[in-house]
Amino acid sequence: MEIVKMKLSELNPAEYNPRKALRPGDPAYEKLKASILSFGNVEPIVWNRSTGNVIGGHQRLRILLDLGVEESEVSVVELSEVDEKRLNIALNKITGEWDDEKLTSLLAELTAAGADRVLTMDLHAAQIQGFFDIPVDNLYGNPVFVDYYAKKFGEKCEEMVVVSPDVGSVSRARAFAQKLHMNLAIVDKRRQKANQCEVMNVIGDVEGKDCILFDDMVDTAGSLCNAAKAIVEVGGAKNVYACASHGVLSGPAIERINSSVITELAFLDTIAPIDPALSAKIKYLTVAPMFAEAIERIYQEISVSKLWI
Repeated sequence: MEIVKMKLSELNPAEYNPRKALRPGDPAYEKLKASILSFGNVEPIVWNRSTGNVIGGHQRLRILLDLGVEESEVSVVELSEVDEKRLNIALNKITGEWDDEKLTSLLAELTAAGADRVLTMDLHAAQIQGFFDIPVDNLYGNPVFVDYYAKKFGEKCEEMVVVSPDVGSVSRARAFAQKLHMNLAIVDKRRQKANQCEVMNVIGDVEGKDCILFDDMVDTAGSLCNAAKAIVEVGGAKNVYACASHGVLSGPAIERINSSVITELAFLDTIAPIDPALSAKIKYLTVAPMFAEAIERIYQEISVSKLWI
């Protein structure tokens, strides 16, 4: 792996991916374009010379080419096939497509390469921190959602209910509910097999109330949409909002969300946002300020946990 200077004309622009593409006119596209015009392209493009694959920086590359500066030079992180394979392994972990043995191997390689600290957010399983031999700071996205809903609903929050989509998420949902002074309810479900579940009952009073389903990750959205349906049909809730830290959105997720009873689904931008045209129900909240403050606190050697306590 090395950083080199290359002309934009030497890099093939990535084809638009409907899940990740930004297009002229999109707010995120125009915001990124304005940043590039003001400060230049401050992040390198990640590229594999042997395969011609652009691994990272697709959106910035597309915007630079749209600006007509093909002969300008940019910094490029040039990966070997081995480097790209390792990167793909790390990306696949998001969707659970590899095992803990590979995770252990990758983390050992990261440490050997010189990494001395890891900063991440809302790990799906806290035990993952145990794979590291270096300090791990696992940030919580809770404060971002608390701030968003406090501003969105104001005093109405005290009349709303936070709903945990399953028993395993109760502690996380309870902490969220306490911050907003909301009551708590739980969806009792029976999972038939991986990525599928059958909602059975709603524990708690949600009748006639606005509810917020709170989870850490949405993959195929089956659990979330079934929970929302149960809250309305079984519990008698008036409106259902939902939020989760990570929007994986694989398979039929977007279609399920669009056809569900969910009024709005808020994600943190820990995973690249989808094209806004694919769903009017999905909203993204930025975690950049939290990561920026965490990095500053680490360098100043002061408490990081103050960000969410």
